[in-house]
Amino acid sequence: MDTVKKQPFEVISLVAVLGLDMKKNLNSKCPQTFCYSKHRSCREPLLQKLTNANNSYLSHFLLSGFPSKKFRKTAGLLKSILRAIAEDMAHCATAGVLVAGHDKTWHIAVIGLRADVESHAKTAVLNHSYQNVGHRGDIACCHLCAAGSLQIFFQDVRSDAAWQTTVAQNSPPWMGPPYVDIPFEEWSSGQATNFFRYDSDPFHVLG
Repeated sequence: MDTVKKQPFEVISLVAVLGLDMKKNLNSKCPQTFCYSKHRSCREPLLQKLTNANNSYLSHFLLSGFPSKKFRKTAGLLKSILRAIAEDMAHCATAGVLVAGHDKTWHIAVIGLRADVESHAKTAVLNHSYQNVGHRGDIACCHLCAAGSLQIFFQDVRSDAAWQTTVAQNSPPWMGPPYVDIPFEEWSSGQATNFFRYDSDPFHVLG
């Protein structure tokens, strides 16, 4: 986001997957009633969803915010913040959070990090990203697959493109991302690339 002087402002927030008032939103015109119906209990996992209802303060929780120029001038600031957040998330996932007055311990699950391609390349220290795209050599340019490598053309959009068989099959394309404390897929495997998810804006995704 931008500040009043149009200076970039970095915002890191936690977004809840489950939303409020789910029971009010079980009506659907889908003919497949066995998979989605108002007659089913909202406790069923397949019906739990983020409704985006009510104020955003009830679904988005601010973790950090600071001017972009600050982390440019302070080496390692952004990574340190992300690493501290990852450590806290890991603790909430493994040890859990004791809710006062309810005598219950709740455990969270982190399903991914949502951002645009540029942000993922910057914060995960990816050595395979769109920033590698060029015309003088065959360099992998996607952290999800081997697109861009020798004989694996990233421009190929056919249904049988060679890069499709390499999705999540390569070794991790990063150098010490700050998220490795978070319980997820084995961070030394290609499956861990599924941690990095994208915003819905296609211009940022395809940037």
